[in-house]
Amino acid sequence: MPQYLVFMQSDEFGRETFPRDSLDDALDTIRNLVAQAESLNDGIEREIGIVVNADQDDEA
Repeated sequence: MPQYLVFMQSDEFGRETFPRDSLDDALDTIRNLVAQAESLNDGIEREIGIVVNADQDDEA
């Protein structure tokens, strides 16, 4: 079971999750998501974060 669950959510697109096994991988994923969101320059507000010790049920 992954230790970390990275998420990105917005009103327009809902919630996406990205399970990761290490903190380094989780932080790399966050960096990539931020870079992608910034490059779109679409004005959509997104929340990007991390859940520690995520339950399997959180992986939706």
